[in-house]
Amino acid sequence: MILIHALHRCDPCFIPRSTFMSAKPFILLLLALPSLPALAHEGHHLPGAHHWHATDVFGYIALAVVIGLAWWLSGRK
Repeated sequence: MILIHALHRCDPCFIPRSTFMSAKPFILLLLALPSLPALAHEGHHLPGAHHWHATDVFGYIALAVVIGLAWWLSGRK
């Protein structure tokens, strides 16, 4: 019985619920990091011609959704 209990506690998939719940906003923010490179850039070798691509907006929408979810989930008890 003690051996089974010790093996259960050593299981790498075993994460206490309180630890996961406190890490959820951090995990969501980490998932938002890929949208950070969506910045304006010099346009196709034209100096001073900063521009955006339509797909850059998806990164900001994803970032807003992730921040909103993190804010909403952190307010729950």
